[in-house]
Amino acid sequence: SKLAGDPANSVYIISGRNSEALEEWLGGLPINLVAEHGALIKMANGEWQSHPAVAQSTDWKEKVGSIMRNYVRRCANSFVEYKNYSLVWHYRNVDADQGNQRAKELLSELTEYAHDLNIHVLPGNKIIEAKINGIDKGIITEKIIHDSDYDFILACGDDKTDEDMFRSLIHNDKAYTIKVGNTASYAKYNVLTPYMLNEILEMLCCK
Repeated sequence: SKLAGDPANSVYIISGRNSEALEEWLGGLPINLVAEHGALIKMANGEWQSHPAVAQSTDWKEKVGSIMRNYVRRCANSFVEYKNYSLVWHYRNVDADQGNQRAKELLSELTEYAHDLNIHVLPGNKIIEAKINGIDKGIITEKIIHDSDYDFILACGDDKTDEDMFRSLIHNDKAYTIKVGNTASYAKYNVLTPYMLNEILEMLCCK
């Protein structure tokens, strides 16, 4: 909130979470919120608006939901999260070996249908997510930057889905991208822990 309190800054939270969750957690802050990887966006003190790409049919959700529910039956303690524009199979509470194996199988099965259903299937942190094509963190990042003339851009994240955002900024010489964690990334820099990132943000607040 310190960064957002400076009128020279624009702060965006770009998340895979749905709008209801972001509203509950962050709705009281003077920041811009982006839900479901870019399907929905809400400017500070504004209303939620949907991305034009989400106007397409959601008939795909019936087929994908049926497949995911089958994996819930096959994999105890997993569950399906139903978002407005995506479906997510969670296996965080599943036995590690079984969960990883089922995740590979589900990813493979959904990928077979991806072209015909016009969806994108991606693995995340103990999840497999299916969402409509034309929506990802990189696409919404490009739109945000296109709509404003920023002289400094800092983009940070720790999830596989953040790689789309990092990739979209590779050739932007005003952008500094930071991956939280020591895994390979399209980001220009890595920090090992969220605490280290928080220190960087605190320093920016003092500038």
